[in-house]
Amino acid sequence: MQAVTVAGWQKAGPIRLELACLLAIFFVVLNMLDAELTSLALALGSSEANRVAVDFGFDLVLKALISALCVMPLLLGRWWRVLALLCGGMCGVVLWNTVAVCTWL
Repeated sequence: MQAVTVAGWQKAGPIRLELACLLAIFFVVLNMLDAELTSLALALGSSEANRVAVDFGFDLVLKALISALCVMPLLLGRWWRVLALLCGGMCGVVLWNTVAVCTWL
């Protein structure tokens, strides 16, 4: 398989389809975990830091649907490295929320 470069990003590359699908599932699971941690933090008296997600940030089903809709074009367009970067970013968000919840306990 030959990698295609678009605007400096490599499409596909060394990541295989199976790994890309696992990354997509991981991204959705991280978003669901983020929703649960946000819900717990809000119950403990914290506030939502993301102004875009103030109304839906803790809704588990809506967060799962939105994240799944975000990764589908990435999978179909073979933008798997971007998907890996998004997973890394969500890991940071979940870590941040975990620390926030632990400090409120």
